[in-house]
Amino acid sequence: MKKLIALVVLLCSFVPILLAADGCEQHLTPDEFRAKQKAFIIEQAGLTKEEATKFFPLYFELQDKRRS
Repeated sequence: MKKLIALVVLLCSFVPILLAADGCEQHLTPDEFRAKQKAFIIEQAGLTKEEATKFFPLYFELQDKRRS
């Protein structure tokens, strides 16, 4: 009986993971991802065009260094 309960609990614990992974089939190129990331940061931080022009070359350079 304990094994059956453990099996049911184990199976129920995987259901949310499977449901969450089901709707995540978005494939972006690195350039598309950067464009969306840039737009999001500009909107959330309220950057002006001048601030964004100064910020993003450095930001993306540091991201590239971190990945390599």
